[in-house]
Amino acid sequence: GIISDVSEDSFDPGAVVTREEAVNALMRARGLDRAENIGGSYVKSDDLFAESYVEEEGGVNADNAYVRSIFTDIPEDYAYGKNLEMAVKLGYISGYQDNTFRPKEPITYEQLVKMLNCLTGHALYAYRDGYPAGHIKAAAGAGYLKGINLTVGDYVNKAEFHKMLLQAVKADMVR
Repeated sequence: GIISDVSEDSFDPGAVVTREEAVNALMRARGLDRAENIGGSYVKSDDLFAESYVEEEGGVNADNAYVRSIFTDIPEDYAYGKNLEMAVKLGYISGYQDNTFRPKEPITYEQLVKMLNCLTGHALYAYRDGYPAGHIKAAAGAGYLKGINLTVGDYVNKAEFHKMLLQAVKADMVR
């Protein structure tokens, strides 16, 4: 599935989602976690969200050199480097001003909203009103905040994340 948890048979809806879990789930939703690196290009998936893909000479670095050049807190052997690299190159994430990503920290409501807007193309409507207000307004307009009772600074649990992601998948993509 898109969202992993304690085991194949268990799901803890109240568990807080980390930043790395969010990136990995978004890349799975987009189908890019299954992308092959052939001739330096990511192959476009047939997934629902696969409207675009990244082409980069040399492809994804096995030693995470690209993400380590951006984020000082990503080790050489970071297991999710491929997904993190693609998310950065697609503009879904940018990290913090101190050049860290903080993968194990909980994701906040506004961070997830911005990622979902970037994933669906609704970020185009967000920049006029700034961050985070513009992103929240754009996401609400796109319909993927229905039934979500979070505010800026709140951590997102797995049930809320799942609901927001499913609503974003169903939202109209900006093309």
